[in-house]
Amino acid sequence: MKSEHVDTLEDEYNALGEKYSKCASNIIMTDGTYEYIANYIARKNIFSQGDRILSAGCGNGYLDEILSKKYRDLNLVRFAFDLSESMVNNAKKLNPDITHEVAALPKTPYNEKDFDVILLSEVLEHCAEPLGSLLELRRVLKDKGYLIVTIPNGDWIGFNRYLENRSSFQPADDYFYTFSEVQNLFRKSGFRVYDYAGWAGVIPKRK
Repeated sequence: MKSEHVDTLEDEYNALGEKYSKCASNIIMTDGTYEYIANYIARKNIFSQGDRILSAGCGNGYLDEILSKKYRDLNLVRFAFDLSESMVNNAKKLNPDITHEVAALPKTPYNEKDFDVILLSEVLEHCAEPLGSLLELRRVLKDKGYLIVTIPNGDWIGFNRYLENRSSFQPADDYFYTFSEVQNLFRKSGFRVYDYAGWAGVIPKRK
């Protein structure tokens, strides 16, 4: 029998997924942002031939589309999930070679130590259970695998402009992590910060 807490959390995520579905066409970062992430991965030589890659909270699939074009020769085995069925359907159209699921952290349908690299782009700030979500991703990440995280920078003084315009594309409340806060989260969930760059792009590596 499921606990009341689990039922409540699932209901909350289902409702949030419906809200994302309604504004799915408005949720997009700039192409330059996606290119920045893809180029960062290339500079660090993170992807290897035949790696198993998971996009956690894949959204409409725009980042995955750029990565597919950039790393076509690596024969990556790729998976993705999001809590919005509408956004997952959009992602499937852009990336038919990726296996997609409708799912929400802190639970995933994947096996333990299943992936070489996990992408978590603009997702952690929305998680109702951030520590539980990171622990789940650590569970499905291989030893010495990489978790690539991008989040809004809570130390950035320009957040007021973001907040003024966010309602058209962001139905969920965000938590704007400072660098020290997110470092503490990674440490508690068993990751170490391998590198960070740009506008708070952080790459923790499994211990």
